[in-house]
Amino acid sequence: MQNNFPPLNSKFSDKKTKTTIDIINLPVINLGNISENEMMDFVKVETNYYFNGWKLGQERKTQISWNWAAFLFPVFWLAYRKMYLLAGIAFCLGFLLSFITEITHSYISLISELLFFIIFGLWGNAMYLKHAKRMVNAIRVKIQDEKEKSEIICRQGGTSLISLIILILITVITIVTMGIVKWTL
Repeated sequence: MQNNFPPLNSKFSDKKTKTTIDIINLPVINLGNISENEMMDFVKVETNYYFNGWKLGQERKTQISWNWAAFLFPVFWLAYRKMYLLAGIAFCLGFLLSFITEITHSYISLISELLFFIIFGLWGNAMYLKHAKRMVNAIRVKIQDEKEKSEIICRQGGTSLISLIILILITVITIVTMGIVKWTL
């Protein structure tokens, strides 16, 4: 799959996701040595949303911009966006915080859980930008052929519905298991 994005003065329609990206309105953001087309290839879904969030962060000279999906469902959002290492860490941390809250019935641990969600809401877009830049740069270093590079960026980026479904199943199994253990004690 090669770079199918047109020049930055037109519209792009993705037949697979049935979305239209108004390339004219994509904000100009500092991506370092990564081209906008490479970043669009990587992000694929909700490109306008992420470019606008990243631009807002750069204008404010901060990495903070709100992401509702990252706030409400941080672990699922990370897995959906193919940030698997962070998703694993967040899953374990979230599980640990929930476990501590359940055992201690403490407001402090409940506040810690809330902060966990707020942190992802505030810095989720920045985490994704850092992840995307790292992935695209790694591909750019390894692959010289433009067509192959574009194909790999497209494959490595985007979203993964399968990862999301697997994580939902793991979460349900974990919750059911915890419920059974708690009930038998």
